[in-house]
Amino acid sequence: MTKKQDANTDNKPLVDFAVGIGTSFTRNIFTTPMPDGVKLAQVTNCAEDLAKDYKIEIGCVGDARLVLNQMIEEYKVQDDSKKRGDDFTIVQKISEIRKEFEKEWEPRFSSAEVPINPYRVFRELENSFDVSDTIITHDSGYPRDQLVPMWKSLVPRGYISWGKSTQLGYGLGLAIGAKLASPDKHVINIMGEAAFGMSGLDIETAVRSRIPIITVVLNNSVMTNYDVHMPEASKLFGSNNLGGDYSKIAEGLGAFSQRVEKPDELLSSIKRAKEANSKGKTAVIEVISKVEKNVSNKVTSSPPFFNR
Repeated sequence: MTKKQDANTDNKPLVDFAVGIGTSFTRNIFTTPMPDGVKLAQVTNCAEDLAKDYKIEIGCVGDARLVLNQMIEEYKVQDDSKKRGDDFTIVQKISEIRKEFEKEWEPRFSSAEVPINPYRVFRELENSFDVSDTIITHDSGYPRDQLVPMWKSLVPRGYISWGKSTQLGYGLGLAIGAKLASPDKHVINIMGEAAFGMSGLDIETAVRSRIPIITVVLNNSVMTNYDVHMPEASKLFGSNNLGGDYSKIAEGLGAFSQRVEKPDELLSSIKRAKEANSKGKTAVIEVISKVEKNVSNKVTSSPPFFNR
């Protein structure tokens, strides 16, 4: 959400019509709610999801690809011969909004902070890989909040999102499966240290099976925002704190492993991980990161949506 959007205090919706393709439009704390006063159309393969949580103007039950193709064909029949003179203006406006958004967030992407800002990690990953030849996923909490609006996926299935689910450690399994399905692609998984604690030993599965993926552990030493929900336990016993050397754990499991503490070490570390992958080795990069609570969608950053 940009400052311009934050300043929209008259509560006028920024869109007048929205189409959801393959969505249940479920109201929950993990997704952006649809704005009030906006007409909605919904395409889903599950009839029970139609108008379940929102009033919709147009509903369609069907396979997303088939329905989209039908919509394209219908557009050709009704509108294809017309000159849509405002198309360029719309594209230009979207481009301007995107540039404004990127300008607002650029200080975090180029940050030289120590501990390392997670957004700087994303920037270095983007600079190190051909995004069109890469599959990336993440775990729940802030890694998801931070990556979702920032990673510019260029090809279908180049970004694996898992929506409203919030179990920890799921991203590692997705990455392993993605590499098996697309062995010629670079595959990256981003997770927090608590997520690593839930499923990190499956690095050994990747090592044993020679599945060359890269896992980036964003280690900020806390379960961010957990102190809000267990203040006394956090204050008295440090229950929201985590510790450990995750790179050594990965090394003990047989992976190529490294620990990064300064932002200017990121590029060379990623390069070494890529080289390890090229030799069939699983790689783990542990990044000592800052607690970064700034996310572009303020809705999902509020409790109980945690960073883990």
